[in-house]
Amino acid sequence: MLLAFDIGNTNTVIGIFDGNEMIANWRLSTDVKRTSDEYGAKIHSLFLFKQLEFQEIDDVIISCVVPDALQHILWFVDKYLYCEPMVVGSGLKTGINMKIDNPKSSGADLVVTAAGAYHKYHETLVIVDMGTATTVTVVTNKGEYLGGAIAPGIHVAMNALSGNAAQLPRIELNAPPKAIGTNTVHAMQSGLVYGYAGLIDRIVSEILQEVPKPCRVVATGGQAGVIAEHTTQIDFIDENLLLEGLLTIYCLNKKKQAK
Repeated sequence: MLLAFDIGNTNTVIGIFDGNEMIANWRLSTDVKRTSDEYGAKIHSLFLFKQLEFQEIDDVIISCVVPDALQHILWFVDKYLYCEPMVVGSGLKTGINMKIDNPKSSGADLVVTAAGAYHKYHETLVIVDMGTATTVTVVTNKGEYLGGAIAPGIHVAMNALSGNAAQLPRIELNAPPKAIGTNTVHAMQSGLVYGYAGLIDRIVSEILQEVPKPCRVVATGGQAGVIAEHTTQIDFIDENLLLEGLLTIYCLNKKKQAK
C-alpha cells in the first residue's frame, strides 16, 4: 500500500491507497515542532481505527510547501516505515507541461493537484483550491498548466479579522441562516462565506474568458464543501484531487524507475 502526505501551511493531509483505491484519509494540523516520534504515535493511532499496520505500507510519497515540517516526516518514514520516500520536486515526472514564466516557482501542491485533475478527467479545467490560500489555476485537456490567481484563504481572512478587531470573536466557518446577520457571529459568517463565494465567482469569470472551451470548474481543498454551494461558477467538488495527484505522480515515476 502507498502512504501519501501533503504537508500544507495549515494542514497535513494523509491518504492511504491500496492499488488505485483510497481506503483512508486524515487531516492533521501542520506543526513544525511535531517530532518524528509524535508523528509515529499519532499516525499509528489513526491506522488502528482502520485496522491497518505500518508493516502494510510499501511506499511513501510526499508533497510539501513547509520545508521545516518535511524533515520530521522524513525521519518518521525512516524510523517507522523503513522505506525511501518519493518527494515531489524537480526531477519527478508529473505528466504536466508547465506553461508559466518560472516553473520552479510554482508550489508543489499546485502541480500535484493539476496532475490529479488532468489524469482523472482529461479535460480543460479551472481548479479552485480552498486552503491556506485560495488558488484558481488552469490545466488544459493536453495537460498544460497555464497559471492562475492566488488570494488569501478564507481562514487567513477570518483569523485576521478576529485577531485585529478586539470585539470580533473567533467563529466556526459555516454559512449563516440568512445574509443579513442579526448578531456578530452570523454577520461575520455572512461576510466570509458570501464574500469568498463572490471573490471566487469573479476570478473564475475573468479566467474563463481566457481559456479554451469547453471548460469546467472544479473545487477542491479543505473549505470547498462550505463555499462551493454558494458560488455560481463552480460545477462540481472533488475534495481529494491532491491526494489522487500524489498517486498519479507515484505511478508515473514508479513505472519510470522500473524500466
